Amino acid sequence: MQFQSVYSGFPVVSGGLSQSVILGDGRTAVGAGYYSSSSLPVSMVSVPSYDPRVSSLSYQAYAPSQLSYSQTAGSFVVPAAASEARTVAPPPAQPVSRGEWRLAAVTLSEIVEAFESQVHEQASAFETLSEKEKNFLRGGVLSQRMEFAPRARMLNRKFFNALCAHAQSPSAISGGKPLEVVELPGIEVPRGSYATAGSLLLHMYRDWSNEASHVMEQVYRPLIERLQAQLPPRTGDRPTRILVPGLGLGRLAFELTMAGYEVEGNEASPLFLTVLDWLFNAAPDPLTICPGSHFFQHNLTVAEQYMEARVPGLQPGVNMRGAGRRLRVTAGDFVQAYRGGARGRFDGVVTCFFLDTCDDLVDYVEAIDAAVAPGGVWVNFGPLKYKHNVKLKLAWDELRRGWSNLGYVFGEDRVVRTAYHLPAGRRMNTVEYDALLSHAVKGAKQ
Repeated sequence: MQFQSVYSGFPVVSGGLSQSVILGDGRTAVGAGYYSSSSLPVSMVSVPSYDPRVSSLSYQAYAPSQLSYSQTAGSFVVPAAASEARTVAPPPAQPVSRGEWRLAAVTLSEIVEAFESQVHEQASAFETLSEKEKNFLRGGVLSQRMEFAPRARMLNRKFFNALCAHAQSPSAISGGKPLEVVELPGIEVPRGSYATAGSLLLHMYRDWSNEASHVMEQVYRPLIERLQAQLPPRTGDRPTRILVPGLGLGRLAFELTMAGYEVEGNEASPLFLTVLDWLFNAAPDPLTICPGSHFFQHNLTVAEQYMEARVPGLQPGVNMRGAGRRLRVTAGDFVQAYRGGARGRFDGVVTCFFLDTCDDLVDYVEAIDAAVAPGGVWVNFGPLKYKHNVKLKLAWDELRRGWSNLGYVFGEDRVVRTAYHLPAGRRMNTVEYDALLSHAVKGAKQ
């Protein structure tokens, strides 16, 4: 019997995804369909179908007997013979209490739809070949791509399904949440910051896959060792407080926390904040992603475009709970949240690939300076790839002299060659930097 996938696109309902489909034999598929009632067994399942060409959704109702489970796809599938099922309205959305920082499942779904639509537009070119193209590619030239591309689409979709299910019904590991997201009154949480599914996949690979070991070896470990040399973590009643602006997906903050520091992070992206909550507090099982599947340029091999990685390679929340550690994250714009020392003083501020993300360089400097206690340390790692609209695109020596005017005494600068996401040598064009590792101590008389 031939089967068609449950989804032609990614599921969306007003207010977010529903719970998993659960059939009478107990098999489940998170996000694969919808309950028609709150009782089990399910009598009817409503399945969404998204048509990106016209941006429309339709829903079809299927009896459980019409569904089969595909081990390969990791979800329930609908027999082609059941296609005459009637169209029904989507089930009512379940209200979820969430802060402004947490994206609703429906918003996550829209982000994923945009990503999948862009990838599909590129991939469809290989399915609509002209006669001359078919002749050039004869003999199975595209056979690997035809095998890898659908698998990548399925794997990434399973990852996003799991994230959307958590956004709809947030869960937490036993013993309480190791990560706390703090909403600050009046502080903006920008909606356009790191808001794409492609960026999320790459950052998941960078921070939480064992395959991206170059990031730990070239970036995080040297940065942490520099901090430890200047500011060893204290034990006792007054732990060493560290601020990490631009937290991203939290690997650096996790490593600092496990090294004995009391860490507060700041993150402005609602997408990344939602994923942080999922990673640290829900402890999801590892999933396989294809972080470079949307790259259709500079590929040496098809296999590298569709390379796979398991994420998370370790469970940050479980490890933190076991060590009795916690991480606090403030949601929203960094300058608004920390200008004038609004969150108090920290023993150290650690910035990693952050300084050049500013809209106003001096605003960043003033907010960082306000957060560093007298005698405290600022440790920085990264390039100076300023945004186009930044007024002062200072060179590093100019920045050093400016910080010195504020009473900071610099230690040794070290240039570190590193790739940002994917390791160097795998593609014809990789994002690499000769990044700078530096530290400065704030004068005591401030």
